[in-house]
Amino acid sequence: MIIASISYLGKLAFLKRVSWDYNVTNGRIKLPKSTSIEKLSLDQNNLSRVPKVKRLKKLTALSLSSNQINAFPVKQLAKAKKLKEIEIKENPLSIGFAEYEKLIGVEVLKLNKCDISSIDPSFYRLPALKELRLQENLLTNLPNGISALQQLSKIYSINFILKVCP
Repeated sequence: MIIASISYLGKLAFLKRVSWDYNVTNGRIKLPKSTSIEKLSLDQNNLSRVPKVKRLKKLTALSLSSNQINAFPVKQLAKAKKLKEIEIKENPLSIGFAEYEKLIGVEVLKLNKCDISSIDPSFYRLPALKELRLQENLLTNLPNGISALQQLSKIYSINFILKVCP
């Protein structure tokens, strides 16, 4: 049975964490309108796009790993105003031009194993980014422009760890 809606969870007023992993969906999932969910994991659900996270008013951490998302969903994620951590690894992702500065509160971004070979310069407008994970991508060096990320203190890339001191 395909369960493509977890909207009924919105009635659980004290629910803070939801791990809805390893479900085979039709590529979409309907999220609850919730004032309590802070952490949501939707790993390995065959999702082709990001669900409407703006319904989750307190969401601080979102994991969308091992799905079928192929474009970095800036517009959708920017609607989650309290979002601090995004894990979207192991997706066929492209990091093209977008208005990354709209992700004003994002501090941690995990993009491991996404077959990323280049990053558009507009990506370096993430004002609060402190940690960036790019392991096991197709990057041959740290991209130009990385110094524009003023808050960045940790970069994990190409199977080594580089710590940047501000």
